[in-house]
Amino acid sequence: MEGVEICGHCRSADRVGTVDGDWFDATSLPDGGTILVLGDVDDRGLSSMTTAARLRYAVRAYAALDLTPGAILSAVNGMLCAMEVEHTACLVVARYSPATRELRWAAAGQVAPVRYTAAGQGTVLSGPLGLPLGEVTEMQYSDTTVTLAPGDRVLLYTGGQARADRRRGGGLDLVRRAGEHIDLSDFDAMVTHLVTSLNIPEDEDVCAMLVHVP
Repeated sequence: MEGVEICGHCRSADRVGTVDGDWFDATSLPDGGTILVLGDVDDRGLSSMTTAARLRYAVRAYAALDLTPGAILSAVNGMLCAMEVEHTACLVVARYSPATRELRWAAAGQVAPVRYTAAGQGTVLSGPLGLPLGEVTEMQYSDTTVTLAPGDRVLLYTGGQARADRRRGGGLDLVRRAGEHIDLSDFDAMVTHLVTSLNIPEDEDVCAMLVHVP
């Protein structure tokens, strides 16, 4: 898309007859910007997949109204609570503006994105991590803005139940230091490093999105 290169990967666990609620999405905006989304609905099965589909298209609709990432999360949270579905969801929404190289992001129950410089140095982006969608009706989510440099990469990722382990650190530090071990331009190697660093078992879903500023 304009001013940005995007790679995405969803690894569904090998469960015959089972569908899941992980997804990633990227949508161009009329002003030349891009909306980036990565989500994870809890549990699995058809109802989880249905909730993921509703959230995916709701985010696109609110993005078309020029809402900020935090406002989008607040809106879809209200929608999910009003639907009274049995699921919660973790979601990160980001908006990238190529003219300024500004990345504005907000997270609901999701880990913060990781930024890698052109030299490979990784940093976990600092910003508020709100509650998962569907837990509190009046939850308001906040934006965090960072200006990227040419050559920067930003990693968005999730791994189902591994989320709690990531918050405790450990594997997250290995993800942050990925540039010391792999070529960050090799997205397949990045996904393999992510799965290995976080000790994500084969029966867990993995979703990753790597955004590169040329």
